[in-house]
Order: sequence, then structure tokens, then C-alpha cells
Amino acid sequence: MDAAIAILEERGVTVHRPERCTHDEQKYLDNIFPASVIQFYPRDPMLVIGNRFIETGQFFPLRRRERFGIRRALADRLANSNAQVVSMPPEPPTPEAADGNWGPGPFLEGGDTFLVGRDIYVGVSGNASNSAGVQWLQQYLGADYRVHEVKLTKKFLHLDCCLATPREGLAIICKEAFVGGLPAFLKDWDLIELPYVEAKEMLGCNGLVLDEKTIMIHTDLPQLSKALKNAGQEVIETPFDAVYRFAGAFRCWHHPLVRESKL
Repeated sequence: MDAAIAILEERGVTVHRPERCTHDEQKYLDNIFPASVIQFYPRDPMLVIGNRFIETGQFFPLRRRERFGIRRALADRLANSNAQVVSMPPEPPTPEAADGNWGPGPFLEGGDTFLVGRDIYVGVSGNASNSAGVQWLQQYLGADYRVHEVKLTKKFLHLDCCLATPREGLAIICKEAFVGGLPAFLKDWDLIELPYVEAKEMLGCNGLVLDEKTIMIHTDLPQLSKALKNAGQEVIETPFDAVYRFAGAFRCWHHPLVRESKL
């Protein structure tokens, strides 16, 4: 992770890192899930849309603790900006049900959420975001945005485990993940298709898009790297196996605070 951050900083990117969660923060909801926390993947506890900064509602009680370290790390950065900061309704402290569900939500996670202009696509697999979360986001954003639910197989955790959009007109996908077919916006795009193993176990779709010409991926994906270069992309490769083996790679590992928009 330090090596990847060095690459970003060399390109002029300002990197904020979550503060370590305190002992008391790790014990949050320990009556329904043992005290612990994982802070590798800040994509999911937050969502940035324009100048809106949303603390999301997370499915697993373990992951609901992550917001605290991020909140403290970004407190001054957000306070001295034009950000509109909001938290989703707190998830009810519901024990795990027999079917693996953790309550009604609303649940909404950054890894499921893709911004495509004024259209927002949210993956729903039964493992993270749910329909109540999709509805909440639409109601919060109002008529300026259109929020679409994307049905996924339960084999995948998030939408960004089976979809990447390096630039407009080019996507990386794993077709097996999409229960109801691919999202409509991909109809006329060029598609790089990944096999299930590379998407699921190696997080091949989970890259870090720096701009419309540049993407960062890990070094274990030579065929994907070749396909991206053939499509005209600059590909930055760096070892990341110690991170993706915990079920998340570059997109899970970061969340942009400021996006430049053509709209």
C-alpha cells in the first residue's frame, strides 16, 4: 500500500489515510459482532457525489466501525470545504438472520455505486447494498440524478468486483455477475471481458482510474494489462497481492474526494 501511495503522490495526488480506530470504536455493536475492524477499504463507508459527502449504511456490523477513523481523518478537510456532509439513517442493531441477512437497512456501499454522468448505478447482490439503500439515495439526491439498481449474483460482493469504467466507451466486465443482463449504458461500449477467476479471486475489475487515459492495476493480470494497452490506456502496474487476497483491490482501497466533471 505504501508503494502504491508513492506512485499516486508522484503524480500530484493528495492522499489522506484513515486514522486507526480506537479500542472503543472497535467495540461498537460488539453485542452482535465481536470487536475488531478492518481499514483497508475506505471505498465502502463513504460516497462522494458532487459536493455531497455521504457516510453510507453498511451491511456487516464489522464494517460499520470503519466510518469513525475516516471521520476523524477528514474532519478538517471537510469542514474547510463546500462539502454537504450527511449520514444515512443508522442501521438497526439486528443480529444475523438464518439467511445471512443483517437487517432491513437501508444499506448502501461505495463499492456498489458507479457514477456515469447524472446516472448512478448501484449493484444489489444480497451481500451489501439493498433496494432500500437505492431508494434512499434517489430520494436524497432528488430529480437531478437517476439512480438505477443493478441485480448481481450473490457470488460477488460489490458491483466494482465485476465492472470497471476506465473511460467513457470502455469497460472491464465479468458477464457472469449480472443476473439481469448488463446495465443499459454499456450497450455501445467496447468491453474487455474477464473470466470468473480473474474477476472474483484476483479482483481484476477493481482498478484505480486516475483519469480517462490512466488506470492502476496489480501486476498479476498480464492479459488485462495487454487488453487495456491495446485499447489506448496507460497502465500502471504494481504488486498488490497482499491486499486483494482480502477480497478487495485498488478501487476498494481508495475513494476520491474531488472529481473533475465535464457536466
